[in-house]
Amino acid sequence: LTLRSGQFGDGTLPVEAVTELTEPVDLCVVATKETGLAEALRRVPAAALGSGLVLPLLNGFEHVALLRE
Repeated sequence: LTLRSGQFGDGTLPVEAVTELTEPVDLCVVATKETGLAEALRRVPAAALGSGLVLPLLNGFEHVALLRE
């Protein structure tokens, strides 16, 4: 993950990408097309998410209702 900030400077951070969430995380980034969202969310069980947040990176707003389920 590369971050660029005029205020804080630039930096690169290593990230671990997994195909299925199996333990609690602070933040789960879901970046997929809307057509793949339902399958992606099946890989993020609420019990495994814990109190973490889901950050969806998708175009539009049609997916909001699905995320609230």
